[in-house]
Amino acid sequence: MLMIDGKTIAAVIVAGGKGLRMGGETPKQYLIIASDIVLAHTLAAFNDSQVDAIVVVCPPGDEDYVKQNVIRDRFPKVKSIIGGGAKRFDSSYAGIRAACGLFDKNPDYVMIHDGVRPLVTPVMINSVGRALMSHPAVCLGVKAKETMRQVGPDEIAVSVPDRESLRVIQTPQGFETKLIIEAYERFFADVAKDPERTHGVTDDAMLAERYMQQPVFVAEGSYENIKITTPEDLFLAEAIFSRRN
Repeated sequence: MLMIDGKTIAAVIVAGGKGLRMGGETPKQYLIIASDIVLAHTLAAFNDSQVDAIVVVCPPGDEDYVKQNVIRDRFPKVKSIIGGGAKRFDSSYAGIRAACGLFDKNPDYVMIHDGVRPLVTPVMINSVGRALMSHPAVCLGVKAKETMRQVGPDEIAVSVPDRESLRVIQTPQGFETKLIIEAYERFFADVAKDPERTHGVTDDAMLAERYMQQPVFVAEGSYENIKITTPEDLFLAEAIFSRRN
């Protein structure tokens, strides 16, 4: 296996969403942009990166569709396709566990990526891998371009954070495997006791911070690494792919 500094890295591509905000019947991970399926673009980048194995987490029941229509023997690093859980965190954790089963022992690191960020590149992915050699938790981020304001319950601005210190967080996010597994175990224990205690947790990096008190290193991302959420994002992604080609 190809390794960074002798360490094994697995990637979990979470593509289990229904894409309700897109407004159509086709889940956004299966839409076509730049002559291919959104999820296929994502997998191509990871297949060409330094990760060792890829797990795809799709909606339950879509496993054969993903294998036959998205992968089609194009991405040899995809070693497992599994159905996701009820929520995004359930899917991520299932993917991590599936990734661990691909190795004789758990991979040293695991990356988690949104399947609907098809403009990620091997360079971005490998930068997270390099950062993991010296930081147990890493995410990508870009500087906020515009002035941000924090508002209160009445929508009145209460503060203006320093824009230079703000980052818009992206994926992939990478972690020491044992760290993120324990963070998830503590998270799910919290959910079982009191769902309100998990309010505000929006990504895997926040799990590492909240449940493991682990600082997260923010590696430089790219403004092109957008998440396909609304129809406008499709037009932007198409334009970026066209410029790259």
